[in-house]
Amino acid sequence: MPITLQKARVPDGVCIYAVGDVHGRHDLLIKLFARIEADAATAPEPQKELIFLGDYMDRGLYSRQTLDWLIGFNHPNFHLTCLKGNHEDMLLKFLATPSAGQAWMECGAYETLLSFGLRVSSPRPKPETFKHLAEQLHLKLQGKYLKFLNSCPLGRTVGDYFFTHAGIDPDKPINKQKSADLLWIRDKFLGSDKLFEKVIVHGHTISPLPEVRPNRIGIDTGAYGTGRLTCAVLYGNQRHFLHTA
Repeated sequence: MPITLQKARVPDGVCIYAVGDVHGRHDLLIKLFARIEADAATAPEPQKELIFLGDYMDRGLYSRQTLDWLIGFNHPNFHLTCLKGNHEDMLLKFLATPSAGQAWMECGAYETLLSFGLRVSSPRPKPETFKHLAEQLHLKLQGKYLKFLNSCPLGRTVGDYFFTHAGIDPDKPINKQKSADLLWIRDKFLGSDKLFEKVIVHGHTISPLPEVRPNRIGIDTGAYGTGRLTCAVLYGNQRHFLHTA
């Protein structure tokens, strides 16, 4: 059932579909979008906004397929926004600085490399292999993939909501946020009871079900491990959620 929010509103005529961290689960993405399409077909709002909150790759086995789906998205009924997550940021930093490879590998890069056809001896390759891996990956990504990854914004405001990957620094206004906080912040943001200038809709931190607070809505339900990919549906001053499991 829809839940009425006291203050936060989406502009009249607009329905937002915000999707949490996909992490290479292209199979779940396809299933969830079918449910989004079915929901949107019954929504009276003429403008449908589809907003992905980042982390399209790593951990799951189908990172390339997920990126292909997003890059090729062309639906007449939806306006698409793909925000940058910390995992996209790690990949780009690896290409620029291969010595950062081990940190990325520990966060699920092994599966991403495999999805692009790059064979790695183990999830913890020797440091001297990172330069070669970065060169190979750059060849695989050049063109549409790099264009997409470099074009992902860090946030989007719609009505009384601000959408970003990880959250915000509670001590700073939204327009003064550092990219590192929008991509990585956890405890300081998650533990804050401050009412921000916007309700923050974010992923990055896993919870079994959507975490709804007066100042934020967290929708990373750990899809790569749980099979539950979540979408928050926001319209007027109401909301509901769609799931794959």
